[in-house]
Amino acid sequence: MEIDEEILSLNPDELETDEKTKALIRKVLNLLEQVLKENAELRVEIQKLRDENARLKGEKGKPRVLPNVKGINAEEDKEEMEKKTWFKGPKVAQISINRTETVEIDTRKLPKDAVFKGYRRVTVQELKFESDNVQFLIGRYYSKSKNKTYEGELPNWVDGNFGPKLKAFIINLYFAGRVPEKKIRIILTEMGIVISAGEISDIITKEKQKMFTKERDDIFNAGMESTSYVHADDTMLRHKGVTNHVMVLCTALFGVFFVNRYKNRDTVREILGLKLGQLFNKILISDNARQFWMIAYIQSLCWVHEIRHYKKLEPWLKCNRDALKKFRIEMRGFWHLLKDYKVQPNKEGKTRVFREFDRIFTTTTGYADLD
Repeated sequence: MEIDEEILSLNPDELETDEKTKALIRKVLNLLEQVLKENAELRVEIQKLRDENARLKGEKGKPRVLPNVKGINAEEDKEEMEKKTWFKGPKVAQISINRTETVEIDTRKLPKDAVFKGYRRVTVQELKFESDNVQFLIGRYYSKSKNKTYEGELPNWVDGNFGPKLKAFIINLYFAGRVPEKKIRIILTEMGIVISAGEISDIITKEKQKMFTKERDDIFNAGMESTSYVHADDTMLRHKGVTNHVMVLCTALFGVFFVNRYKNRDTVREILGLKLGQLFNKILISDNARQFWMIAYIQSLCWVHEIRHYKKLEPWLKCNRDALKKFRIEMRGFWHLLKDYKVQPNKEGKTRVFREFDRIFTTTTGYADLD
């Protein structure tokens, strides 16, 4: 559907006519906006059906080519990027020196009047990967009178056939580096370590599970004691062919993850330690999914999820694009106002936050989908 550019660029507020006529034109333009939006969605749906029909016939569908964005998102993203600055500071001061080597010059090759002026420092970073396998020779004594064998005790750090540094290396590769278990075995084998895939798996899962669980619980309890709010979200996780769910609870200072079979309200209540009929006594910030309903006394919608609604709007008419752009700029300004208030809260700032919120979110723009 091709619409004349003059119609797409029409702005009722710029017309020399009465307010009643402007309101009527605005209604017609919003109807046109809705028709154009539905038409575009139907075109996409029809193309999907055509592609599926072609696939069933053994043919290829239309290649998916992303359209050029004719909106405001790209412009605003550019503005956000321009705010960021890049600073490259000196790295040498951050480097921990393990050893120092002195490089001397053959003074016999120097002129007779050459005078020593000290040393120039050059720092070279290097790694040293090698095995450090230890074989303990444990002294043993047998007492005939006691009919008992006595042995020397191994150091406290010995726990099984693999040392703590090796286990930490495996854990770091797997979780921080996201290196698969098979690749970890290849790396260790090349370093002279004899270890099976099963032993690596046990170190990652069974052996460290209790320690990690306790650490998570300690972080969670300490974090919840020192905050008045918490963010909550979850996502699906497939493990060994079974659908599970990962839930994250976090603030700006801590974050903890829980893996559960289900993501219903009972699961959320159990994680938060709530008894039947008990409500969470802190602010719960979420995406307003059903599992978070009726959990806390005060529930708040995550700003990211709120902003998504406006990012999804892609108006055709210029007046609506302008209205959306202005609104998003004001909304971003309000976000920075909140951040400033958080750093230095005061009565005057609080009044301004409430006033700006009411002004921005009660504004009637004339763009029906935005309003």
